Amino acid sequence: MTQAVKAFKPKILRNQRLLLQVGAIVTVIFLVITLASGTLVYQGGKKVYLKAKNEMIEKDLLRVKDSTLKIRHLAWLLDYCEEEQETITRLVEGETEITDADQKLVTGYFENDEIVSQIILNTDKLTDDQIKQAPADVQESIAKYCFQTMLANFYFTEYSSNYDKMYCIDLNEKYFGFVYCRIDNDNTDEIFYGEEWNYPLDKHPVAKDIMDGEYDENTAQFELAEVDDGDDSDAGVEYYIGYVPIVLDGNVRCVVCLSFDWSGFRAAYMPYIILIYGVGLAVIVIAAGILLLYLHRAAISPLKTIQSGVRKYMNDKDSKAIVEQLSTVRSKNELGVLSDDISALAMEIHRYYEENIRLATEQEKSAAELGLAAKIQSDMLPKEFPDRPEFELYASMTPAKEVGGDFYDFFMIDDDHLGLVVADVSGKGVPASLFMMMSMIVVRNLARSGKSPAEALSRANAGICENNDDSMFVTVWFGVLELSTGHVVAANGGHEYPIIGRADGGFELFKDRHGFVLGGVPDMKYREYAFDLNRGDTLFLYTDGAPEATDADTQLFTTERMIDALNRASDSSPRGLIENMTAEINAFVGDAPQFDDLTMMCVRYKGLQKDPAEKQ
Repeated sequence: MTQAVKAFKPKILRNQRLLLQVGAIVTVIFLVITLASGTLVYQGGKKVYLKAKNEMIEKDLLRVKDSTLKIRHLAWLLDYCEEEQETITRLVEGETEITDADQKLVTGYFENDEIVSQIILNTDKLTDDQIKQAPADVQESIAKYCFQTMLANFYFTEYSSNYDKMYCIDLNEKYFGFVYCRIDNDNTDEIFYGEEWNYPLDKHPVAKDIMDGEYDENTAQFELAEVDDGDDSDAGVEYYIGYVPIVLDGNVRCVVCLSFDWSGFRAAYMPYIILIYGVGLAVIVIAAGILLLYLHRAAISPLKTIQSGVRKYMNDKDSKAIVEQLSTVRSKNELGVLSDDISALAMEIHRYYEENIRLATEQEKSAAELGLAAKIQSDMLPKEFPDRPEFELYASMTPAKEVGGDFYDFFMIDDDHLGLVVADVSGKGVPASLFMMMSMIVVRNLARSGKSPAEALSRANAGICENNDDSMFVTVWFGVLELSTGHVVAANGGHEYPIIGRADGGFELFKDRHGFVLGGVPDMKYREYAFDLNRGDTLFLYTDGAPEATDADTQLFTTERMIDALNRASDSSPRGLIENMTAEINAFVGDAPQFDDLTMMCVRYKGLQKDPAEKQ
């Protein structure tokens, strides 16, 4: 098998997976419907069956009850069974047939009684009180006769083979469970009477309700119970039982019961249930097959077409080809809409792709123009630092964007005077850089003209204010250092305070006299101030990009940190001081973006005059 075939097999399986999933869902739905329908049919059939069964059982129970109540000595027999348990037990274990001796015994006792003529059968003319006064052996013979009468009433008169058992059970609390008579359909040759029978009330709640007085003597009550009468073959068998109470003198003495095996009902009814489920399963298979065929035609096949078109588009990016392929999807459902949407998306992506190419070309052009602007701006800043015995100077400018708004300048006004300029234009980017170059030209020309710092800033401000429709401004510090004496005359147009480092001390902030920014008010006048630098002293100038450098937690670097950094590197050259300051700021800012241009200039004055000690 080739590698291409091996790679293609999983795709086939994935294509069929949706069909299998839908088929499984449909099968489960049909199966649930079939189970629910079968359950409803089963419950409904059982309800109808039980209703008819209950009517039949109730009718038979009432007939048996009525015939039982006709037994003349029933009340005496029930009392006798409860009072003479040992005699009854002996009768059950011994001979229960009525013998000639029994007849003679009873007839002999009652021979002087006008009611009794010849035989035991005439005892039905006796009263219960007469029987109670007879000797024990006579009552025992009469008891045999009464039992036989009751059994005949059950077996010969009302017995039906539809029932598993027919019985009459005692409900007296003391002797509950004593069975006066029982006929077992499974053992037709055995007719039982006068026995103890396990009849637990927790399994026969209806019997308990009748025992507690909750009954209607003309209405049967029913229960489904698990019966255990001591016979191992019946252990755990469920029986459906109907009860009717035998009421004598207002008291329930016993109940007449009819029961049948519940499994017989299930056995008769299950073929219909199996038929229902079989038909339902066949319907599931046929309906699922039809539905899956429909789904394959209406959903899976269009999905394959869409999938193929999308993959082809991902490979060759041909939007026209995918539109043509997806046009073959004729579905009028959501898949058809999806096909149209994908076609529209492919065309939109194509337009977006072409637009990106155009924008990328323009960005490359803009980047090249910005690079050229940055180079022009950088070329305007002096890069060659003078090597003079009177001073040592170094400066740097790092823009926040491609081009910046800061600038610095230094120049010799004459052989004994050095001009120093540091400025910061408001704003960032291209507008600030253009304004910066214009301002630099104006300030540089006026500063190099020999005018005093105050006059130079005043005239530069007037020139910058002309045609300044965007209200941009620039802060400027301009000073002139006299090389022969170290005397500095300066003017500050809204710029940062300079920092002075003394050779015999540390760096400190020099809070000079501030004027207003250039470009703000046309007729602004600026004032000068002066200070002296001794041999070895250092002048450090900067823009606000240094103290206002911000870390990720929006904390500022501050002027205090600048002074600490300068003092830690006080022995360094001007270049070393600026490089160290740059490193300190970068370490503080970390990965936070740079928002402002960073410009610094450092001048160390060496002087020309000799120390007084050298003159001596």
